[in-house]
Amino acid sequence: MAIVLSVIITAMVMAIAWTAGTQAQSVASLRNLDQAFYAADAGAQRVAWYCKNNKLAALPSPLTGTIGGYAYSVTWTTVSGSTIRVASTASLGSVAYTLYQTITPPVTGGAVFAASGSFDNKNITVTGDLQVGGNYSNGGNGSLTGNL
Repeated sequence: MAIVLSVIITAMVMAIAWTAGTQAQSVASLRNLDQAFYAADAGAQRVAWYCKNNKLAALPSPLTGTIGGYAYSVTWTTVSGSTIRVASTASLGSVAYTLYQTITPPVTGGAVFAASGSFDNKNITVTGDLQVGGNYSNGGNGSLTGNL
């Protein structure tokens, strides 16, 4: 009876050890895939910054780099106007992730208020962009919702 019981307990321990090992490998694979995703996203965000600041022509294609040991390569094509389609692939060893994004730069207009000198926003609510040729200050209850 003791031998049968010890064989059953040994089988259960071996099954639990096998399951734990399989789960550990699965978690490690997911961690590596997450790191590849974030590296691909970092490359795509670099291209997005250049696109949104109208400096995309200054970038070599493909844009390559490394982050956290993962190498990424980003290519892009123009969809229409200034909208681009980005494909960013990051890899390390056998782990790779490809990310696709469509990026449209924001439409920027002129400032809603412009001053050639300094401007003190004492009691004015400005909604939109403000452009000043000197210093900006807020000496009262005014507010600015936009870019300076």
